[in-house]
Amino acid sequence: MLKIRTTLLFTSTLLLIASPALGYFYGSGNLIGLYPTFNNMTPSAPYSRDEYSFNRYRDEVKRYVKAAEEYVDNANNDIRQIQDAKSDAIDKANAAVKRFNDWASRGY
Repeated sequence: MLKIRTTLLFTSTLLLIASPALGYFYGSGNLIGLYPTFNNMTPSAPYSRDEYSFNRYRDEVKRYVKAAEEYVDNANNDIRQIQDAKSDAIDKANAAVKRFNDWASRGY
């Protein structure tokens, strides 16, 4: 029995330590699956140092930065939508409590 308890304690501790490092959390959420990460291919420096390579590399970096900016803008829009939905849920819950309190104050 002690061995089972020790094993469970060790396993639980290991999961708690490993989960933040892996980017996972335990608990419920409304988001189905993991939030998409920015995974565009990072530009790599060309082997040659001519004008064509310079311009091509510069353009790749500009496209990469633009894609990153778009990802961040989209993530900020997602955050705003989540905050709005959160506020709406709070308002609805507060309204339900107020209706209950009004009803209860009249006697039952």
